[in-house]
Amino acid sequence: NRPVACSHPSARAQPARRCGQPSERLRSLAMRRSRADPDPSDRPAARQRIESSSGDSLENGVLRSLTLTHFKAHSHFHIDFGSHVNFIVGSNGTGKSAILAGIIQALGGNPNKHSSTAGGAKAAQGLVQDGKDYSVIELVLHNGSEDPYIQPNRSSQSQLRARDELDSITIRNELTRMPGNKVKSTYKINGISASRKEVAEVAEHFNLQVENPCAILTQAVHATFLRNAKDGRKRYDFFLAACNADVVRDRLRGCHEHHTLIATALAAHEESGVPLSDRLARCRALVEKATQRDRLEREVSAAEGELAWAEVGKAEAEAQEAAAAVGELEAKREAAERARANIEEQQSALRAQTEELMREREARMAQLGAANKAKAEAAAAHRRAQRGAAEAESGTTEVAAALRAARTRQANIEANYAKSAASLETDRRSAMDKLTGARAAAEAEAAAAAAEANKATEVYDRAMQEARGAKARGAEASKRATLLKSQADETAHDVGRARSAAGDVLRTFDAKMPQLVEAIRQAQWPSGVRPTGPLGANVRLKSEMRQYASVVENALGGLKGLGAFVVDSFADERALLTLIARVAPSLSRNLKVIIQKAEARFQPRRTSLLGFPTVLDAIEVADVCTFNALLNNSSPENVLLIQTYDDAKRLWATNQPFRAYDMELAVYFTRGSLQAREPPMKDGASARGLIAMDSADVIRGLEEQHASLASAAAEAGALAQRAAREEQAARRAEEEAGREGSAAA
Repeated sequence: NRPVACSHPSARAQPARRCGQPSERLRSLAMRRSRADPDPSDRPAARQRIESSSGDSLENGVLRSLTLTHFKAHSHFHIDFGSHVNFIVGSNGTGKSAILAGIIQALGGNPNKHSSTAGGAKAAQGLVQDGKDYSVIELVLHNGSEDPYIQPNRSSQSQLRARDELDSITIRNELTRMPGNKVKSTYKINGISASRKEVAEVAEHFNLQVENPCAILTQAVHATFLRNAKDGRKRYDFFLAACNADVVRDRLRGCHEHHTLIATALAAHEESGVPLSDRLARCRALVEKATQRDRLEREVSAAEGELAWAEVGKAEAEAQEAAAAVGELEAKREAAERARANIEEQQSALRAQTEELMREREARMAQLGAANKAKAEAAAAHRRAQRGAAEAESGTTEVAAALRAARTRQANIEANYAKSAASLETDRRSAMDKLTGARAAAEAEAAAAAAEANKATEVYDRAMQEARGAKARGAEASKRATLLKSQADETAHDVGRARSAAGDVLRTFDAKMPQLVEAIRQAQWPSGVRPTGPLGANVRLKSEMRQYASVVENALGGLKGLGAFVVDSFADERALLTLIARVAPSLSRNLKVIIQKAEARFQPRRTSLLGFPTVLDAIEVADVCTFNALLNNSSPENVLLIQTYDDAKRLWATNQPFRAYDMELAVYFTRGSLQAREPPMKDGASARGLIAMDSADVIRGLEEQHASLASAAAEAGALAQRAAREEQAARRAEEEAGREGSAAA
């Protein structure tokens, strides 16, 4: 059951690599899901175990079962595969391709590798079901036959135990939404964490080539093959890549090129064969001469060696004689050294005796000098004593007279000191009184000056704050005025466009759209069903929901979503693209084509939270094909219409998953515990007339919006001018307060 699978409802079943007995050809599992029953938990379990009654042992790697949780179109899905060929049949949009995508993802492949208009989302977040923050894939493979797969990171004992106990391998893959529209993927093999590389090794062990279209043929690869059906070269390259034979082809081409180069080089060598023979003869003669020269050089080298050995022997004899002479000289030198040592010992003894005698002589000379000095000092002292005695006798009278005069001067000085002390005390007290008064006056003046300085500082700070506030208000008002003027200009442009396109919705999409629609009506289509579109031409906005016009347009996909066409088959798609390229080439790049079979009108289950209307409540769609296409591609029954951010906070408080647009086209949603907001789109909040509605209502709404934006822009401009004047006045007050503060300081 593992080498071939097919998800396209009209594709033929490919033969499996292994088949059972003729009596056990097929067992089928039918699965059908419609929009009338969107909740898989309300349906009976659509699962059936298919086993082989022949008792054949299964080959390792055969798929046993698959379980999908919140994966693409499946909320909760389980299937047990039969032992041989399995068919999965269902209408468009029921999740057949999702089963193949789950198998590819679980085995470490990329289910979006070949995605196109026939294969669903191209991003990893498209694998997780809308409104959910995670998905789980669990795939069980048979592993109980010969050559089982054993996880390499387990011990030898646990490997033996796993080989005895387990007859299957369970691969579990969890996809978790992360901030920034990213998805985290983790794997487990039999409950043990593993990397994508290890999972790919499991698939390689069982030869499960999940990205090989010859093993798993997805709808996207099928569509690519059908589009290239007329190009034989592309089909050939397709099958070479599918069978891994493109590497062999490239190697064969390389071998051919290498063979050509070798043949060319061989031909060139054959042409130059004769000159090479002559050169070979000359080279041989030179080799003989070189051999003779080498022999002569070896003989010369041998003679030089003998001569060198003779000289070495002579040098050795001379060296022995010199060594004997050196020995005699060494003996004489040792005797001289001993004699020199004896002489130095005698000289040291004599030197010590001489130094001792010199120290005794110096001591005696010092004693003699001290005695002579004492004798001279005694004589000088005697002479001074004699002179002092004579002077004392003559000066006794003078000393008595001077003593009496000194006592008289002392009495006069004491009297004058008393008078001066009294006068100085009086002056000191007067100066202290004056100093105390001056200090009090200075402190009072300083306190007053400080109070004035503080007041001036407060005035200055207040003036600075007012100036900053006025400047900020002016900048904000100028920014808002510019923004409102830009929005008013865009709205005026939309008013002109709406007036020029009033009564013709098709021209709103493109000037060539009316001609394209007329050409579609006149053409013949392979399926016999005429394409439907553009979808916006079949959608009408209810008059009471006129204020939500721009929100509804963006929620339904904008210009690309509402300008899409619906066809019945791939052949109709190719015919429509050819017709568009001929009639309206400007639409070839951006026009979206949806392949959808004709079905009964879906009966959706509408989301109802806090009484807010949905996008589906705001529109009327009479055409069944358009209605089903909008539900499949935009899910308008699950998108809420709110007014402000406060409404979004009320919805978040319910802890229920939702998606909502406000009047400024900001998007709010909840996925699990994640509460997020996407900023408004750059296209503005004005409707572009992509859906049918009364043109008078459109023009009147745009005119009212333009008048409101123009009035708001004028008010913002006046506010900016008033803020500029307030800023200038605050600046002048700031300068005056600064001058006053400087003067107070």
